Amino acid sequence: MSKLTNEEIWQQFTEGIDCAQVVLRYFADDLGVDKELVTKIASPFTGGMYKGMTCGAVTGAYMVLGIKYGHSKPNEGEKKVELVKKMFEFDTKFKEKQSTIICEEILGDNIAVNDAIDILEEMFEEK
Repeated sequence: MSKLTNEEIWQQFTEGIDCAQVVLRYFADDLGVDKELVTKIASPFTGGMYKGMTCGAVTGAYMVLGIKYGHSKPNEGEKKVELVKKMFEFDTKFKEKQSTIICEEILGDNIAVNDAIDILEEMFEEK
């Protein structure tokens, strides 16, 4: 996949597409999910869920990890453990680039979107 340019990210922002949505939409085709549906699902997670909490790029990345590694049936404890490990791995790598996952501490830095995308791509290549 080709990385989004800052201009492409800003273009989506000007169209009302926010960080969590940008990250999730970026991976939609590769994950085999409907882009419109995931855009709607990610819509409440902008601006740290409109409270300055966990960065939308991070929550978008969590949703990507959930689609790729998440569990959907009873008694899939091993999958749940794998997902949690992937989330912690993502957090560690994201904090190396942004120092925090808190939106209000990052706000205004659209580079967080590409950091989230880069980390996910690196994690997927490791397999």
